[in-house]
Amino acid sequence: LSARSLQRKLSDADLSFSHLVRIVRIHEACRLLKESEAPITTIAFCAGFSDSAHFSRDFRAATGTTPTAFRDALSSQ
Repeated sequence: LSARSLQRKLSDADLSFSHLVRIVRIHEACRLLKESEAPITTIAFCAGFSDSAHFSRDFRAATGTTPTAFRDALSSQ
């Protein structure tokens, strides 16, 4: 698949490459928060974020909650 073909397919799905990467990173962070006891900063780096502040902002924008609150909600279930 060429770069241009990928760009067209993403455009057809109303996505940009950067938005797709963000979705995948948040999905991976959710998985790590569920399955790991690692610190939030470690999870941020493992999910591909450059720092924990950026991770927290993006995570809250995508999920409506902070990574810590997300993990706490999982542990109270």
